[in-house]
Amino acid sequence: MEETSPTGSPGPDAPACPEPIPADRADPPEVEADPPAGAGAPASFVPSESQATSAARDEAGGETGEDVDAGRGAADAEGRGEAVADELPALDPLVLAFTEIEALRADVAERDRRLQETLDAYRAAVADMAATKERMRRDQDKVLRRERGVFVGELLEVLDNLDRSVDGARRTGNLEALIAGLELVQKVFLDKLRQAGVERIPTAGSRFDPKLHEAIGTVPVQSPEQDQVVFHEARSGYTYSGEVLRAAQVIVGASPEG
Repeated sequence: MEETSPTGSPGPDAPACPEPIPADRADPPEVEADPPAGAGAPASFVPSESQATSAARDEAGGETGEDVDAGRGAADAEGRGEAVADELPALDPLVLAFTEIEALRADVAERDRRLQETLDAYRAAVADMAATKERMRRDQDKVLRRERGVFVGELLEVLDNLDRSVDGARRTGNLEALIAGLELVQKVFLDKLRQAGVERIPTAGSRFDPKLHEAIGTVPVQSPEQDQVVFHEARSGYTYSGEVLRAAQVIVGASPEG
């Protein structure tokens, strides 16, 4: 048993501790040398995952032989095109100007041709329209002459009745027979006019209408109700197809109060 002092330090009989070696005298640790260049890896060498990823990245990002060949082919083709363009002779500005002038002349000639065709078509249309109007006018004249002929033919019947009335009055000398014959002629004549669209304007007892009547005189009346009432017809008025052909000349009543 080793003896210790009360303070815990080794006793006089304890062996002394070796002294520490200075740092500058310590031998450096041995470092394992790398294998010489060109030496093959051992048969059992397997690249790590990081090494495989780096190799794949380098292979994908780098240019391949096919890309290099394609770039060289495009550059060669561009160079050949520039060489051919340099070999072509430059066009004379006069030739270019003459070509443009000829193109403009051809365009103007084409526009003139189209304009002439349009003018010819317009003249033809105007001539056709004029011919159509003339044809319509002739057709209308024919219709009017035909209608007038029919109307005149119907009036001949009135003239025949008038001739018979005059002949009868001359043979008999009877005034009443003459009056009856004239009234018959008047009735037939009014019927023919009515068939042609002619109507007599009513006057007796009607209110004065300046659109239908023409006042040629007045008579005094005492009653306000008789003011502006037609009392006498001096000349008959007629309408044709609803329009006034001739206004009736009348005498109307006029009250002092009116």
